[in-house]
Amino acid sequence: MAQFHVTRKSQSWYGESIEILILSASYPCIPDGLPIVIAGMEGQSEFRGAVLEEKGILDSGKIEQEVVQVTRKLVTGNPQIGAILLECSDLPPYAGAIQQAVNLPVYDFVTMINYVHNTHVRFPFAGFM
Repeated sequence: MAQFHVTRKSQSWYGESIEILILSASYPCIPDGLPIVIAGMEGQSEFRGAVLEEKGILDSGKIEQEVVQVTRKLVTGNPQIGAILLECSDLPPYAGAIQQAVNLPVYDFVTMINYVHNTHVRFPFAGFM
């Protein structure tokens, strides 16, 4: 089972009190007092073997199942979670499955890169007004 740590300080975001789930390759050291729930993937056998131990074979389907299982457990146990941040660079391929499973926004370095890129490369508006 993945290790996790729950802090209970509320954060106001759009008028609601939420916490953020951070899913990482292994449980990081984050200071107490932040409104976050942290889950490490180091306790999941396929993820650990493929990503952390670099066994040479990666079964993406199994890793997706592990990531979704860990996320569902944490979101079910912590209904105040309002967003998910994928800290590990190996996790963005599973963002869609995570979002479909728990119906929450999922952020990662890819969404950050797209955000920054989109602020620098704007196109004329072509939608309905």
